[in-house]
Amino acid sequence: DLFVPQIEWSGEEMDALLRGIERHGHGNWSAILSEEADVFHAKRRVIDLVNKYKQYLKASSFYTAEKREWLYVDADGNPKLNYMNEPIVYVEKFPYTVATKIAKRLKLEEGEATEIVVQSAHDLGSIHYYRVVLNEGRFNIKKVVPIH
Repeated sequence: DLFVPQIEWSGEEMDALLRGIERHGHGNWSAILSEEADVFHAKRRVIDLVNKYKQYLKASSFYTAEKREWLYVDADGNPKLNYMNEPIVYVEKFPYTVATKIAKRLKLEEGEATEIVVQSAHDLGSIHYYRVVLNEGRFNIKKVVPIH
């Protein structure tokens, strides 16, 4: 059976985790798990403590990244323009999200490939290249390194 039901964290377990971090420091998860073994659920593993602490801090980039302005540009870095002759700007956390939104607006045929280039509006050196292919009605978007 590959499905393992998630074990909810109790308040006591969360207190034990924070107490253990205070005593042993961040990163000494094995010591925390063994010292507080009587509090943690018997099936808790080190990775469970790590993940719970990250969640507690909301430390992943999804939560901490600020939305930024991204330009849709051509391969030479020139902004693509909208119907009002203005640069096309997206406000998102990550360039991949922008590439996905752009891909959905393109009129690609099945099996057709194109390149999408996204550039930070405030850091012109931050350029991201993506190859997009429409495959079985879905977009396959891969980050690529340009060859110049």
